[in-house]
Amino acid sequence: MGMVCTGDDADASVFPLNKPVLLTDVLTASGKAGESGTLARSLDAIADQAKPVTVVVRVAQGETEAETTSNIIGGVTSDGKKRA
Repeated sequence: MGMVCTGDDADASVFPLNKPVLLTDVLTASGKAGESGTLARSLDAIADQAKPVTVVVRVAQGETEAETTSNIIGGVTSDGKKRA
């Protein structure tokens, strides 16, 4: 399973921004996911249903919904280059 989530207060050593993280125990990982955003809630919901190997990419919560969406799905600049 793979997902992209927000979680500004997640442990950055476990869930670095914009880097895929392989989780073999989602319930244990949820303890490092913080309280804000979608990361902790998503991991808890997964753990309630199954115990899959999961890849998580944590992205920053934007100041606007559009900025958060761009952080999640990416985007390109006006000259066609991938946004960092």
